[in-house]
Amino acid sequence: MVTLSSHNPNTVGYTDNNVSQHRDPSHISFDNGTNMGFVAACGPAAMGYWDGSDLPFYYSLASQFPIGDRYFCSVMGPTYPNRRFLIAATALGDVTTDAGFRVPVVVVSPWSKRNHVSHAVYDHTSILKLIETKWNLPALTYRDANARDMLDFLALDAARPPFAEPPTLAAPLNPFTGPLRATSLSAGFHPIATAVPGSGPAPDALVETIPTDTDALIARHTKRALASS
Repeated sequence: MVTLSSHNPNTVGYTDNNVSQHRDPSHISFDNGTNMGFVAACGPAAMGYWDGSDLPFYYSLASQFPIGDRYFCSVMGPTYPNRRFLIAATALGDVTTDAGFRVPVVVVSPWSKRNHVSHAVYDHTSILKLIETKWNLPALTYRDANARDMLDFLALDAARPPFAEPPTLAAPLNPFTGPLRATSLSAGFHPIATAVPGSGPAPDALVETIPTDTDALIARHTKRALASS
């Protein structure tokens, strides 16, 4: 059985899912570069997605400020090792959180370029490289020394900052208000929807075999991406 992508039922998703950002599931999902292992690693719920109707604020943000479509995590694993790369350019071999692949990035600044998509390859150490470039500082490790800075996102030669006046952004969908729920998992987590029973996705997203035009579709998208890089 093959699982196709499908729209999630709400902003939480399904109750019974194994979606994970940890090292082993991430590598299984990567599947030697094919990115065809998400269902094997995390179950059918991994093929669910949200669109602008679910995340109006983020879509609004990305439609105005520059984004990067080749910004990657520094280590194919969970949050904490990647945070260490962000602040120190290394996780010293740590691959767990003890308690994220291509990463969405939106560069918000008065000097951000309008209507810009950067196709250069970045990772979390690119933020360090930008700081080091700006203030002429030495690199911390081999990783940030060889990272690309993020100047492509900025219009520093403009006569006036492109976003000197902040743009009007869409409000979040059903933003959380009121006291913390008694059932919240942590003080910083405020769910605004209830998980739908089951492992998802919708039954019509399950097909017996991979569609015959899948390879041609992937090739077309890859060719287009390479041509624009």
